[in-house]
Amino acid sequence: MSTTCAASASISSRSRPGAVPRDQAGALSAAILAASAAEGRIHWPSARYRENPLAFFREVLGIMPWSQQTAVIEAVRDRGAGGSMATNRTSDRNVGDPCATSGHVPTLVLSQRYTPDSNALFAAALAAGWDIERLHSFRCPEGLAARAPVFYGETILADAIMDDLEIALLEPTADWLPRLPQRHRLRDVRLTTLGDALALREPAFIKPTDEKVFPARVYVDGAAMNPDPHLPLDLPVLVSEPVVFEVEFRFFVLEREVAALSPYIRGGEIARTAAGEWEADSAEVQSASASIRAVLADADVELPPAVVVDVGRMAERGWGVVEANPAWASGLCGCDPARVLPVLQRAAVPRGMVPDADQRWVRRVG
Repeated sequence: MSTTCAASASISSRSRPGAVPRDQAGALSAAILAASAAEGRIHWPSARYRENPLAFFREVLGIMPWSQQTAVIEAVRDRGAGGSMATNRTSDRNVGDPCATSGHVPTLVLSQRYTPDSNALFAAALAAGWDIERLHSFRCPEGLAARAPVFYGETILADAIMDDLEIALLEPTADWLPRLPQRHRLRDVRLTTLGDALALREPAFIKPTDEKVFPARVYVDGAAMNPDPHLPLDLPVLVSEPVVFEVEFRFFVLEREVAALSPYIRGGEIARTAAGEWEADSAEVQSASASIRAVLADADVELPPAVVVDVGRMAERGWGVVEANPAWASGLCGCDPARVLPVLQRAAVPRGMVPDADQRWVRRVG
């Protein structure tokens, strides 16, 4: 995961971004402060929340304000209805604001799943002045495509609503890792089919290229996979030489520059402490950063303009690339959500405005 990150030294000491205070009063205060704009104007993330701010507290923050708080919230709403309530549209923003594109500020489109990552991005988008639309089904509200949508969510939802949003989502191709120069992956990787993988007679790491239709792990041979018999034998899968990754880092990358980074996995487990911190020592951060910089600087490496790349330290081999994934469907780990937003924005291109250089990275459905 990447863009330009100056915060690597603070990874081990900061808590997960976007956390909502646990006590109700604190949550209410934080939400009001986050939504407050200059000159006392309030920016709600969507028209529905502007008209019904209590829904914002119930659905987004997961709290139910008590009677006095409800009165204050409704008073703020009613005062805003008189003309001071902002609409989060380009006309309300300063000329030259980098968020103002195509007549609208970006609209972050989230799924109905209230995960820590989606909540963190919600808060970051709110602070950035973006509009926000959290879907509650596989259907989009009328007019959402005209509001510069930026998607973050599950691939199954993406496939269902891309046409409604009129966007193309960018992602690495299925053969990206096998095509990556050996000097960056440090192991044999090939793209094949489920049928060929089932015929393997030696241990291999096997994973589907897209949906998690079977567990991605090392199998003693192909017969040990025992996949769903309804899966097609021509299903694309990656088969890799087994290696041991001792530690992995996630990088959000924007135009071949690191935007955000975080430890990801250590010793096969998520690298998050019981206190909610994503810990890594400075030597690991420097080594992981050097590894990703070598990849991004290599002219032989083709890469989408917005993508997530994981790198890791392999036992007895050193630092190399683990895999690449679509930014719009990747977990944040400890990455700063504010730095991730521009990556997501670049990964969602209006359907009729996809540059030639982006065409090969467009997600195809079916």
